[in-house]
Amino acid sequence: MKITVRTVFFTAAALLCAALCGCAQPSAESVSEVSVTEPASAPAVQDDLLLGIDLTHPDSDDKDTVYMLFVKKDGTVITTQYTRESDYNFFLQKALRNPDIWNHAAPAAEIGRLTDAELTALADAAAAADPDAEKTERGEDEPTPDVQETYHLTYYLYPAGAPNTFTVLASGEQKGVSLRSGDPNAQKAVELIKASELYQQWLNAHTS
Repeated sequence: MKITVRTVFFTAAALLCAALCGCAQPSAESVSEVSVTEPASAPAVQDDLLLGIDLTHPDSDDKDTVYMLFVKKDGTVITTQYTRESDYNFFLQKALRNPDIWNHAAPAAEIGRLTDAELTALADAAAAADPDAEKTERGEDEPTPDVQETYHLTYYLYPAGAPNTFTVLASGEQKGVSLRSGDPNAQKAVELIKASELYQQWLNAHTS
């Protein structure tokens, strides 16, 4: 059968592609609603995750590698990384919550657990977030700072019962925000994970 995947999902996938390969951001028309044919035997959906973060260095020799942090529903925080392969659309499969991605990424490492208070606040904010909320997106006509990007971060949620992830924020350290959800609960979830010690440790390990 055919399913219509939300505009925000394809925008996020395009942004990740741009961050990794340095290509120009596609027009809004090219990332608007797209019909995707679902395989006859669709893979199982990854359903034990709450939030994910991708970190790339788009203007460096390391541009083909994405470093990832995930928060599981029980508060466990795991990290892994993926180096782009020409024959596998990792980012599309990750956005479609396909657990096959773990066969292509480096072995995941558990780095700790959120506190009970952190997990409760994050889970509540994520559950209340609206994937269909309006978003702001940097268009082709808007100027982008002409600087070398040090690193780029994309934050996304795993809504309960949804077939794909929900991108909340995509932002470069030097070039600024390229996509932001207008949903306050989604933004709260991002701020909560940013405030966690485990996130700060992971970020410092890949940016300092």
